Amino acid sequence: MSITTPKPCTEKWDNMSPTERGRHCSVCQTEVVDFTDWKTDDIIRYIQNTNKKICGRIHRTPKHNTRFSNGFWKSKSYIRVAASLILSTAIGIKSTQATFKDNERILDINYVIQIDSITIKGVVTDQQNNPLVDVPISMEKQYLASTDANGNFTLKLSKENKEEISLLFQYIGYKSNIVRIKLKKEMIRPLKVILDEDIVYIGEVIVKRPNIWQRFIQSLKKI
Repeated sequence: MSITTPKPCTEKWDNMSPTERGRHCSVCQTEVVDFTDWKTDDIIRYIQNTNKKICGRIHRTPKHNTRFSNGFWKSKSYIRVAASLILSTAIGIKSTQATFKDNERILDINYVIQIDSITIKGVVTDQQNNPLVDVPISMEKQYLASTDANGNFTLKLSKENKEEISLLFQYIGYKSNIVRIKLKKEMIRPLKVILDEDIVYIGEVIVKRPNIWQRFIQSLKKI
C-alpha cells in the first residue's frame, strides 16, 4: 500500500487557521491534518481507521527512523509502503572538482591518515546556509554519526584500503543526498553538504493498494 494526494490543494498552509490536529482550510471547509512528522505506517493506520475523507499535509518523502535502526533497514514492507512517496534525489554539494553521473555528484576530497582510520569532517546546511542539527549520516546502511548543534560532523572510518565511499544524509523535511567520495592521500578539506527542502503536498490523503502485477512482483521479492 502507498500514500498519495491525487488532487493537491491550492490553498497555502500559512493562510489556514490553526486547529488541534493541523489547520482549517477555508476553501475546502475541512480540517487538514499535519502528517509531516508522522511515520508512513502511522498515517496508513490513521486513514484506515477513519470512515471519512481525510485531508492532510505530507512530505513527498516519508518520515524515517533518524537513528537508522536495523529494523528500519531490514523492513521490506516499509520500503514498499513508502515507495510511491520517494522521488529522485539530488546532491547539493559545491565543489570545483565535482562531476555528475546518474543524479549523483562525485566529490573528490582528501583524508587524514591516522594509525588505523580515516577521518572526514564537514558541515551540513540548508540552502540559506543555516546549520542543520542532528542530521543522521550512514554508510552501507549503517549509522555512523549525526551533526552537532552547529551542523558539523566528524567521521572516523576504518581504512580497509577503500578508494571510494558513499555517505547518505537523510533529514526529515529535506531531500536525501548520497555523496560519493573519492579518497586521496593528502590533507583533508572540509566537506560541505547542502540539503534542499522537500516538497510538501496538501490535499486529500488516500491509501492506495497495489494492483495484481505489483503484488506479484512483491511476492517474488520475498522469496
